[in-house]
Amino acid sequence: MFSAIASSFFAVRNAKKTEDGEVGRSAVALGQTAGVVQEVAKYDGAIANTARSACSVFSDLAKQNKAFEYAGKVTKFAVNNVNPLICVSGGIKTMMSDDKVKTGTIEVAALTAMFAGEGLTKRYYDKAVSSTACKNMLQKASKVPVLKNLFGYLSKNNLNGKAGMIIKGATFVTASMSSYAIGEKNAKDYLVPKVKELFGDNKI
Repeated sequence: MFSAIASSFFAVRNAKKTEDGEVGRSAVALGQTAGVVQEVAKYDGAIANTARSACSVFSDLAKQNKAFEYAGKVTKFAVNNVNPLICVSGGIKTMMSDDKVKTGTIEVAALTAMFAGEGLTKRYYDKAVSSTACKNMLQKASKVPVLKNLFGYLSKNNLNGKAGMIIKGATFVTASMSSYAIGEKNAKDYLVPKVKELFGDNKI
């Protein structure tokens, strides 16, 4: 798991989407929250306390979802297959839509962009935070009076520790949501009209 904090945030969002009618998101919320619980259990000492504190609100909210009526093999499968389940949820959303061509096109474009953004973040985050440029930026920021304490701590710990954990999660959430939004907007503005030309303006 790249970030327990990011996963807990997404678990709440998916639980809310389930309540709003996207039934396919229930299994996603289940997998994400169960994964968070497993991940936090691995932590020791202060890191464990920080992670549990940051994740507890999200996890508690997500656990209220009906998805948690299921357990055992279903939970294990959901933990190990979050991304495929997100794709399945997109398919379910499309099938339940009145305009399947439009919804399907948007879902494919948005999810593709989201997975790409998440993949790039996972691949380059550690390299970026350990780079000389990042270290120099933290050192410069730590000299600004208002930012001294926070960035001084981050510089000293090389973006590790409590604050670093939260920043890592926030970075992943931002990359994921931004990529999804970009894919969704491009689909609405460019792809949907093109697809409509091919398949006609019927809603299937």
